Amino acid sequence: MSNNLFGSWFDFKGFTAWKLHTVWDYVFFFAIIAVGVVAIKAAIRIMDSRRDAKHAVARTARALRRACGGGTTCYIGRTIRSKKDVRDYELIAVLPDKVLAVKVFPFGLTIYGGAGEPRWRFCFNKEERWEDNPLSALEEQKVLLNRVFMRAGVKNVPVETLIVFADNYGTAKFKIAGVRECVDYRYLRKWRKDTAKSGRIDMKAVKAALEAAFGGAEKPDGTAGS
Repeated sequence: MSNNLFGSWFDFKGFTAWKLHTVWDYVFFFAIIAVGVVAIKAAIRIMDSRRDAKHAVARTARALRRACGGGTTCYIGRTIRSKKDVRDYELIAVLPDKVLAVKVFPFGLTIYGGAGEPRWRFCFNKEERWEDNPLSALEEQKVLLNRVFMRAGVKNVPVETLIVFADNYGTAKFKIAGVRECVDYRYLRKWRKDTAKSGRIDMKAVKAALEAAFGGAEKPDGTAGS
């Protein structure tokens, strides 16, 4: 009986989508729908649970390491203390040719903003969220990083800023007037190809200067050293 049941479902000669023949056809049909609904809801819950700053920064760091190679190191959730100046950093990336101060946004598939606009709008379907323009904070982070390297005697270290959109529901489309340093995390490989510099920095000295500014020996990616 089971062979005939499954055979009639998966053989187009025996099953017609718009005409269920037996009670077992109905049972099997609605069971499949129920399983599908449960699976979709579970997937959505997982997606939603990873649509936050923590997961967005982590997937951005992974994407940066893959895109940039060459021993690229990412520091997540660090605070730099330099005399009276204290700054929190969401993500610092040490690339073979530069250092990045990175701001990551976890939500929004359509983003509107501009260099001179105090707040940016992040949209997903009918939902909207507003976030502060990150450019001023990133510039302050950049200034402090330059100061850290200067005081440590590490020369010729280009420091740049980068804004990354990392919504796990899809690729972001953005209209940010006057701002070039924006990218969806899925396109970091292309961004890297377009922005790579020919020179190389002393990555060992750069990381030593950063770790000293963090206030002690620390490992990358949010893990404290022993």
